[in-house]
Amino acid sequence: INFSYRIGKMNVDARPRRSRKSINNDDLKDGGGGDNGGGMEGGGGAAAGGGQRNTNAGSAKPTASTLPKADSAAVVKAEGSWNYTVESPQGGAGDLVIKKENGSYTGYITSKRNNNETPLSSVNVNGNELSFQYEMTGQGGNQMVIKVRSIVTGDELAGDMSVGTFGTFPIKGKRAQ
Repeated sequence: INFSYRIGKMNVDARPRRSRKSINNDDLKDGGGGDNGGGMEGGGGAAAGGGQRNTNAGSAKPTASTLPKADSAAVVKAEGSWNYTVESPQGGAGDLVIKKENGSYTGYITSKRNNNETPLSSVNVNGNELSFQYEMTGQGGNQMVIKVRSIVTGDELAGDMSVGTFGTFPIKGKRAQ
Protein backbone atom coordinates (compact mmCIF):
# COMPACT_ATOMS: atom_id res chain seq x y z
CA ILE A 1 0.00 0.00 0.00
CA ASN A 2 1.36 3.39 -0.95
CA PHE A 3 -0.12 6.72 0.18
CA SER A 4 0.74 10.07 -1.21
CA TYR A 5 -0.62 13.41 0.01
CA ARG A 6 -0.14 16.79 -1.52
CA ILE A 7 -0.83 19.95 0.46
CA GLY A 8 0.24 23.04 -1.40
CA LYS A 9 3.86 22.50 -2.33
CA MET A 10 4.52 20.04 0.48
CA ASN A 11 4.84 16.37 -0.42
CA VAL A 12 4.29 13.60 2.08
CA ASP A 13 4.99 10.10 0.89
CA ALA A 14 4.25 6.97 2.85
CA ARG A 15 7.65 5.50 2.04
CA PRO A 16 10.29 6.74 4.46
CA ARG A 17 13.03 8.99 3.17
CA ARG A 18 16.48 8.40 4.41
CA SER A 19 17.87 11.44 6.07
CA ARG A 20 21.56 12.12 6.14
CA LYS A 21 22.89 11.60 9.59
CA SER A 22 26.30 12.55 10.83
CA ILE A 23 28.12 12.39 14.08
CA ASN A 24 29.93 15.45 15.32
CA ASN A 25 32.14 14.74 18.32
CA ASP A 26 33.46 18.14 19.29
CA ASP A 27 32.81 17.86 23.00
CA LEU A 28 36.34 18.32 24.32
CA LYS A 29 36.78 18.85 28.04
CA ASP A 30 36.81 22.44 29.04
CA GLY A 31 37.39 24.62 32.04
CA GLY A 32 40.51 24.98 34.12
CA GLY A 33 43.14 27.31 32.78
CA GLY A 34 44.70 29.24 35.61
CA ASP A 35 48.21 30.50 36.09
CA ASN A 36 50.00 27.17 36.39
CA GLY A 37 51.75 27.58 33.06
CA GLY A 38 48.63 26.55 31.14
CA GLY A 39 49.16 25.60 27.54
CA MET A 40 49.40 22.43 25.53
CA GLU A 41 53.14 22.24 25.56
CA GLY A 42 55.90 20.04 26.78
CA GLY A 43 58.11 20.57 29.74
CA GLY A 44 57.77 20.58 33.46
CA GLY A 45 54.35 20.96 34.90
CA ALA A 46 53.28 23.05 31.94
CA ALA A 47 52.93 20.16 29.54
CA ALA A 48 49.36 19.78 28.48
CA GLY A 49 48.54 22.93 30.36
CA GLY A 50 50.17 21.73 33.55
CA GLY A 51 47.28 19.34 33.82
CA GLN A 52 44.88 22.17 33.05
CA ARG A 53 41.98 21.52 30.79
CA ASN A 54 41.77 23.03 27.35
CA THR A 55 40.09 26.40 27.86
CA ASN A 56 39.55 26.87 24.12
CA ALA A 57 37.76 23.57 23.70
CA GLY A 58 35.07 24.78 21.33
CA SER A 59 37.37 26.88 19.15
CA ALA A 60 39.92 24.31 18.00
CA LYS A 61 40.10 20.59 17.63
CA PRO A 62 43.28 18.62 18.19
CA THR A 63 44.84 17.51 14.97
CA ALA A 64 47.84 15.42 14.17
CA SER A 65 50.46 16.43 11.67
CA THR A 66 51.11 14.25 8.67
CA LEU A 67 54.46 12.62 9.27
CA PRO A 68 56.54 11.21 6.48
CA LYS A 69 57.37 7.55 6.85
CA ALA A 70 60.33 6.88 9.10
CA ASP A 71 63.50 5.70 7.36
CA SER A 72 65.27 3.22 9.64
CA ALA A 73 68.35 3.29 7.38
CA ALA A 74 68.79 7.07 7.64
CA VAL A 75 71.58 8.49 9.78
CA VAL A 76 70.74 11.67 11.67
CA LYS A 77 72.18 13.56 14.58
CA ALA A 78 69.35 13.81 17.10
CA GLU A 79 71.47 14.88 20.04
CA GLY A 80 71.71 18.56 20.79
CA SER A 81 69.47 21.43 21.79
CA TRP A 82 66.21 22.06 19.96
CA ASN A 83 63.75 24.95 20.11
CA TYR A 84 60.24 23.56 19.71
CA THR A 85 56.69 24.82 19.25
CA VAL A 86 53.43 22.94 19.67
CA GLU A 87 50.40 23.78 17.51
CA SER A 88 47.61 23.48 20.06
CA PRO A 89 44.70 25.72 21.07
CA GLN A 90 46.85 27.39 23.74
CA GLY A 91 50.11 27.15 21.85
CA GLY A 92 53.37 26.23 23.48
CA ALA A 93 57.10 26.51 23.07
CA GLY A 94 60.28 25.55 24.83
CA ASP A 95 63.57 23.74 24.61
CA LEU A 96 64.35 20.08 24.12
CA VAL A 97 67.79 18.68 24.94
CA ILE A 98 68.81 15.24 23.68
CA LYS A 99 72.06 13.70 24.93
CA LYS A 100 73.88 10.59 23.73
CA GLU A 101 75.94 8.80 26.37
CA ASN A 102 77.50 5.37 25.81
CA GLY A 103 75.18 4.65 22.89
CA SER A 104 72.04 5.51 24.87
CA TYR A 105 69.91 8.62 24.60
CA THR A 106 68.64 10.74 27.47
CA GLY A 107 67.42 14.29 27.77
CA TYR A 108 64.97 16.76 29.17
CA ILE A 109 62.28 19.14 27.98
CA THR A 110 61.68 22.68 29.24
CA SER A 111 58.62 24.87 28.81
CA LYS A 112 59.12 28.59 28.18
CA ARG A 113 56.23 29.24 30.56
CA ASN A 114 57.79 27.80 33.70
CA ASN A 115 61.41 26.86 32.84
CA ASN A 116 61.25 23.54 34.76
CA GLU A 117 63.39 20.76 33.31
CA THR A 118 61.44 17.51 33.00
CA PRO A 119 63.51 14.38 32.33
CA LEU A 120 62.66 12.31 29.26
CA SER A 121 62.18 8.57 29.36
CA SER A 122 62.20 6.00 26.58
CA VAL A 123 64.31 8.21 24.31
CA ASN A 124 64.83 6.29 21.06
CA VAL A 125 66.45 7.15 17.76
CA ASN A 126 65.68 4.70 14.96
CA GLY A 127 67.04 6.00 11.67
CA ASN A 128 65.50 9.45 11.29
CA GLU A 129 62.76 8.85 13.88
CA LEU A 130 63.16 10.41 17.32
CA SER A 131 60.64 9.33 19.95
CA PHE A 132 60.44 9.94 23.67
CA GLN A 133 58.00 10.38 26.49
CA TYR A 134 57.83 12.11 29.84
CA GLU A 135 55.48 12.32 32.78
CA MET A 136 53.89 15.36 34.24
CA THR A 137 51.70 15.89 37.26
CA GLY A 138 48.53 17.78 36.55
CA GLN A 139 45.88 19.43 38.60
CA GLY A 140 44.84 17.34 41.57
CA GLY A 141 48.02 15.26 41.40
CA ASN A 142 46.93 13.35 38.28
CA GLN A 143 49.83 11.79 36.37
CA MET A 144 49.87 12.03 32.58
CA VAL A 145 52.31 10.53 30.10
CA ILE A 146 53.15 12.77 27.15
CA LYS A 147 54.43 10.89 24.08
CA VAL A 148 56.30 12.47 21.18
CA ARG A 149 57.16 10.89 17.84
CA SER A 150 59.06 12.98 15.31
CA ILE A 151 61.10 12.78 12.12
CA VAL A 152 64.48 14.53 12.09
CA THR A 153 65.50 16.13 8.79
CA GLY A 154 68.81 17.97 9.05
CA ASP A 155 68.38 20.69 11.66
CA GLU A 156 64.59 20.39 11.86
CA LEU A 157 62.14 17.97 13.40
CA ALA A 158 58.42 17.57 12.89
CA GLY A 159 56.07 15.20 14.61
CA ASP A 160 53.15 14.56 16.91
CA MET A 161 52.77 15.18 20.63
CA SER A 162 50.15 12.95 22.22
CA VAL A 163 48.75 14.67 25.30
CA GLY A 164 46.63 11.99 26.92
CA THR A 165 42.89 12.62 26.65
CA PHE A 166 43.48 16.11 25.26
CA GLY A 167 44.48 14.75 21.85
CA THR A 168 47.47 14.79 19.55
CA PHE A 169 49.06 18.00 18.36
CA PRO A 170 51.75 18.83 15.81
CA ILE A 171 55.18 19.66 17.22
CA LYS A 172 57.99 21.29 15.23
CA GLY A 173 61.53 22.08 16.20
CA LYS A 174 64.76 23.64 14.96
CA ARG A 175 68.22 22.92 16.22
CA ALA A 176 69.42 25.73 18.50
CA GLN A 177 72.48 27.56 17.17
